[in-house]
Amino acid sequence: MRAGAQMISYELAMGFSVVGVMLMADSMNLVDVVNRQAGNFWHWFFIPQLVGGIISSSPPWPSSNRTPFDLAEAEQELVAAT
Repeated sequence: MRAGAQMISYELAMGFSVVGVMLMADSMNLVDVVNRQAGNFWHWFFIPQLVGGIISSSPPWPSSNRTPFDLAEAEQELVAAT
């Protein structure tokens, strides 16, 4: 149950970071999103969506199940600490 809740929370963060790009492009079509970013460096969406870019790059970290994201598999340690 704990692992499922942890994965859902990171997937939601990644989904919300994509919503900002879709709103800026006024479309959910990936071709339209790419065409709206065509041109020079300052037309790209990651500059105004810097926080969304950082958030979208963070969900792979918990998937590695390394410390401190290994709480779902460390039940013995959690029980011993309480």
